[in-house]
Amino acid sequence: MTSVRAGEPRPTEVEPVFPRVLFGLIQLMALFFAGHLFYGVDVFGHFGNLLIARASGAWFPVSFMPEFKQHIARFTIAYWVIDGFGGVLWTGSSLTQLLPTLRILLGTTAVAMTIAVWRFNRSRLFD
Repeated sequence: MTSVRAGEPRPTEVEPVFPRVLFGLIQLMALFFAGHLFYGVDVFGHFGNLLIARASGAWFPVSFMPEFKQHIARFTIAYWVIDGFGGVLWTGSSLTQLLPTLRILLGTTAVAMTIAVWRFNRSRLFD
């Protein structure tokens, strides 16, 4: 008979988790593809959003990531949004301390809006 030390999970507690997680992932995949078939939902767009949310620190702090992933996170918009929210809510940053983050967000917004207006004006939507 083997003894189990305090704090170690017992084999009977760990084993049932894997089939449940696998079944949940299969259900999620079926739900995404059903949405694509019946409602025209962009399945791969959702996966892209999930990857960006994971890479930007929306699910857990960027400081928990390896160094190279921390550098990649700075290229996502969600990283800067979360950085701004963190500055306001947790550290009590003033407006002048938030200016670099706000400049990046406003610059990104200006570029995205310029491209959107240009594309909208090029389309023949109302002809």
